[in-house]
Amino acid sequence: KGYGKPFSKAISGPPTAKPVPEDQKPQYVLKQDISEEQAIVYHLSGDYNPLHLEPAIGISAGFGGPILHGLSTFGFGCRFTSPVKLGGMCFTCVWEVGPGPNRTTKLTFITNNLPSGKANL
Repeated sequence: KGYGKPFSKAISGPPTAKPVPEDQKPQYVLKQDISEEQAIVYHLSGDYNPLHLEPAIGISAGFGGPILHGLSTFGFGCRFTSPVKLGGMCFTCVWEVGPGPNRTTKLTFITNNLPSGKANL
């Protein structure tokens, strides 16, 4: 608000999610290439952290190079479990888990970074 006052008194906790159904195949499977240039686009958002652009900074931070901005997942109720590497691919499996508000459908998903297979979201 510009006057040192918080927007609300509520502090966000971790997102609530239903577990991934291990006995079902996902209804949707998505593959997304993460280009080397994708971090440059999100740099335009005003996040000038060199971790997203400078290889030496990403290496010194233990990530092996630059990592993708969290803003690239804006709109998802989730938390990162590991960084998303530039130049790789994300593989997302999605399950419908029930009705949501206003005639929507609740989904649960897991996103893995390829080729490592580590879960990211």
